[in-house]
Amino acid sequence: MIRNDKQAVNDRNDGTKLKLSLKNAVRKFSYSLSANTVSAVATTTMGLLIPIFLDVAQFGYWQLYIFYAGYAVYFHFGWADGIYLRYGGKTSGDLDKPEMHSQFWLYIFFEFCLFLLVSMYALIFLKDIDKRLIVFCVGLNCVVYLPRVMLQYLLQSIGQVSEYARNLVHERLLNVALMLAFIFTGRRSYHYLIIADFLSKGITLIWLSYHCRDILFTRGIPLSLSFREARENLKIGFKLMFATVASMLIIGIVQFAIAKEWDIATFGMVSFALVTAQSIVVFINQISMVLFPLLKQSERSKLPVVFHTMGSSISLPVMLLLFLFYPLQVGLNLLLPNYTVGISYLAILFPICLFESRTSLLLSSFMKTFRKEDAMMKINFFMVFLSILSTIVTIGIFRDIELGLFSIIALLALRCVIADIFVQRLISLNDFGELVQLLVSAVIFIIASWFIGGLMGWLIYGIYLVLAILVRRKQYLVSLHVIGQSMKDRL
Repeated sequence: MIRNDKQAVNDRNDGTKLKLSLKNAVRKFSYSLSANTVSAVATTTMGLLIPIFLDVAQFGYWQLYIFYAGYAVYFHFGWADGIYLRYGGKTSGDLDKPEMHSQFWLYIFFEFCLFLLVSMYALIFLKDIDKRLIVFCVGLNCVVYLPRVMLQYLLQSIGQVSEYARNLVHERLLNVALMLAFIFTGRRSYHYLIIADFLSKGITLIWLSYHCRDILFTRGIPLSLSFREARENLKIGFKLMFATVASMLIIGIVQFAIAKEWDIATFGMVSFALVTAQSIVVFINQISMVLFPLLKQSERSKLPVVFHTMGSSISLPVMLLLFLFYPLQVGLNLLLPNYTVGISYLAILFPICLFESRTSLLLSSFMKTFRKEDAMMKINFFMVFLSILSTIVTIGIFRDIELGLFSIIALLALRCVIADIFVQRLISLNDFGELVQLLVSAVIFIIASWFIGGLMGWLIYGIYLVLAILVRRKQYLVSLHVIGQSMKDRL
């Protein structure tokens, strides 16, 4: 009897701990989701506001800086990723602070050396003053932004997600406030936007450094041990970082070629279209991320059902979103009359939403569940190789921007198909109805919006959308039921 009572108490304690653990996980997830949503909203809002106040050339230089700086984030070569992977799950008390102190300052020294190399390259090899300034500022990110990235990764790894979230939100809001202050006081050039960018990054770096002062301002470990630790972090994180960069390069290679072959105004037009399309993807990711924690706690035998449910819950909203393209196009043309060319490119690039959402949310998640990150990296590298070949043909030989943009959609669609086949084999599934519908949706949308255009094109896609929903209505109803039941069970 006593034994049974003790067992009951232990079971209650275990149940209480589990509930607290789930509550803690949900709270941390909410912090991260809220922070990234605020960041996405701020980025998208400024992406649409800035072109109103800058001329096409100034906006082009600003987009060139954003484009290059997006790759500068990975100038840690996986060092920060390695720390995140190795220390994930630890608490602040478990952390070896002298070791992390030495890692941080060695990392700072490394990034400062990179900054000097990038600055020398800009000074020696670039003749255009504006491009020289932009590359110099990209290098400056190594010492202003990347140290903050390392500290953010560290906070996430030891569970201090709220501090990470606050820092991210403050940086984005401060950046928006400074940009608006410069714009409305008549300082309407890309130079002031870069200053706003650095001020927001620098201030939040100082704030984060103060929060981590027990790590940054303590006694370190011997340099030889610190080098050994750095080697381990780079070895572990390099693969993950490289897979991410390879994914970015599928689109980035085309942008690099356009920046090289055309003037800055043309680059700005293409970048405007890409930024607008990719901003939609960010919103979809933040909304759809909520679905994954509700469904991922499933047995392997139930994974095909989870795959179907998640796939439908992702693809249906995106297909509906494409229907809003025509009113969005009309509104943007009224708001930004100088960017009609860039806005027209959206008719080609908008289906990025279809393929990137499925790949990043569904297929990558399943690959991580089965620990198949290597496969995703190989797929990304293969697509980068194809991107180089297609860019040589479309941009280098034919010098046709539209063909280059079509190649982006084709490559992202091909990557989605390859990854989809791979994942379905992992879970012993052979149902490509959802994938086929995405491919058909992209083709119908581009024909309706690019080749036909206007109200007639919008009507054609609308008729197709109604038919597509009717054909797969049972699957969509099942998905909605499963999602609703999952949410009900967790409440």
